[in-house]
Amino acid sequence: MNIPADDRHPVTPVVTPEPRLETLNTRDDADWDRLVEMAPQGNVFLRSDWLGMLCETDAQDLHILRLGCRNRTGRLVAGWAIPYRRQWGHRFANGFDLFYNGPLLEPGLSSPNIHHVSERLRALSLLARGLRESTSLVVAEAHPEFHDARALLYDGWIVSAEYTHLWDQAVRETTLERMNREKRREIRRGLESYDFRREPRADLALTPFLRAMSALTVETGFSPARG
Repeated sequence: MNIPADDRHPVTPVVTPEPRLETLNTRDDADWDRLVEMAPQGNVFLRSDWLGMLCETDAQDLHILRLGCRNRTGRLVAGWAIPYRRQWGHRFANGFDLFYNGPLLEPGLSSPNIHHVSERLRALSLLARGLRESTSLVVAEAHPEFHDARALLYDGWIVSAEYTHLWDQAVRETTLERMNREKRREIRRGLESYDFRREPRADLALTPFLRAMSALTVETGFSPARG
């Protein structure tokens, strides 16, 4: 059936919002912690409560800049937590010695699947641009599971590749079998001299620790950063 043009119902085009960059705050902690838990580059030291404890107990006025990239549905799919200090009106971020603090990507964006390349590049481009505009100098060490740094290179960053071992300590004997003979000797001597233990769930041990540290800081004024 032919319908005259004047009688047709007008079609309103659907505008899909583009991925967006946000500066995250405490209202975004739940989304941030979900990303930290899911991302192959995440670890418990990037959780919002741990980062908050670092800032509260630091003796040199440490700040954490958290940037996040939300996809078209509003889900946080990428993020970056950068520790920085203010000097001479500038923000300098020199990284952490204790843990990796490079970009976080949810599992879909971290996979080498070609269907996620454009989305990954878009998210990383937003994070790189956001850090460049918010800081004067950034030095960050990315997790070995972060494989695609092209977006940072395109934005003018300097990227240095480093050789890193990733050993799964859940099955100790399997880990030893994958190493060369001399390395196995060194590790076995260490096992004979020291007591190594592994927490099955790191967050179960971390939460009481953070609670105890917060109470210690509030009640006594003691700061771990000051000793």
